[in-house]
Amino acid sequence: MKQVDTVGLGNFALPFEYVELVLTFGADLGVPLDALLRDSGVAVRDLTAQPRVVGSDSYSRIVSNLFNANPDPMLPWCYGQRLSQQPHGLFGLVLRSASRLRDAYDQLPQNFATRSGGSQVLELRKAPKQFDIVLRSGNPHTPDPTVRFHTITSLSLMVWLGRSLTGSQDKALGEKLFVAWPATKAENPLKVLPSGVEVIFDHPESFLRLRPDHLEMPVKSSDGQLNSAARSRLQRDLSSPPDGLDTIGKVKWAVRKLGLKASSIASVSELLGMSAATLKRHLKAQNRSFLAVKNEERFGEIIALLDGTDLPLEEIAYRVGYDNPSNLSKAFQQRYGKTPGSFRQDKRLN
Repeated sequence: MKQVDTVGLGNFALPFEYVELVLTFGADLGVPLDALLRDSGVAVRDLTAQPRVVGSDSYSRIVSNLFNANPDPMLPWCYGQRLSQQPHGLFGLVLRSASRLRDAYDQLPQNFATRSGGSQVLELRKAPKQFDIVLRSGNPHTPDPTVRFHTITSLSLMVWLGRSLTGSQDKALGEKLFVAWPATKAENPLKVLPSGVEVIFDHPESFLRLRPDHLEMPVKSSDGQLNSAARSRLQRDLSSPPDGLDTIGKVKWAVRKLGLKASSIASVSELLGMSAATLKRHLKAQNRSFLAVKNEERFGEIIALLDGTDLPLEEIAYRVGYDNPSNLSKAFQQRYGKTPGSFRQDKRLN
C-alpha cells in the first residue's frame, strides 16, 4: 500500500507514532482495535499505510475511546510512564545526550509544541528557587476530559523522563506536580510515580515544579559531540511544517513557531518560503485572510489562558500581542459578545 502523509481530522498535526503508542497501550489493556478507532477518522488500513501525521481531533477521539473502554482513573498516569520509556526519535537523542537535566529541559518548549502540532503548549518558568514546567491545551475545541488525560499523561511523562535521564528513579528529589482538576475517586498517582513526588490537585494551573539542585544533575548518557550534531539536525527538521498541512495549517504552524507578537504576513511567508503575495493568494483560494487565521490562533490562546490560568488581563494581552488590555477586551467582546472577565467567571461557575 502506498504511504500517505496524513490521516484523520483536526486542525493540529501530530506524529502518527502517537496513535501507534495508544493502540499498543490499549491492546495491552485488552481493548479491541475496533473500539479504539471508532468514529476517529482513522481506519485499520491506515496502519499499514504508515502515515506520518494524524489530525489532532482523531487522536483525541482514540484517547477518549480508550478511556471509555477502560475508565481506570490511573490510566493517564500509567500512560505517561509508558511514554517516558519511548526513544522519542531525534528529540530523544537530544535529551539523552545533554550534559545536565537543565540543558535537556531547555530543549522542551519548541519541540513539544511542534510534536503536539500546537495542540499542547509547554512553558518553562524559571526562578532562583524553583523551575516550573507548565502545560496547557492549545486547542480550545478539545473536550475537557481529554485535555485532562493529555495533561496528566504529559506531566507524568516529564517526571519519569527526568528520573530516567539522570538515573535517579529510586531517589526522593522533591518534585511537586500540580494538576488543575480535582482528584477523581480511587485516583492515587503516588502508586505509579517515583519516590518523593508530591501531587497537588485542584490547582489553578497544571505544572511540574523542580528544585534548582535537581536541574544540575548530570544526564547519565551525556555526549557533547552527539548532542551538538543532534541539535543541529533537529533545528533543521523543525524549520519546515509537517507534511500534509494545507495553507491554513501551515500558517497556523508558522504563527505558533514565531509567536503571536512576532507573526506578520512578512515573517510567516518568509518562514514558509514564499512571497507575501503568494501566501495571500493561497489563503484567498481557501476563502481566508492572514489576519483571520492569526486571530484563530490568538483567540484560542486567550481562551486557554482565561480558562486555565489566573493571569491578569494585562499579562494575557502582552502574551498574545495586544498593546494594552483594553484593546484585547474590545476585540474579545466583538467576537464573543462578552468581556474576558465575564467569560472567565462563567467558566469558573460551570
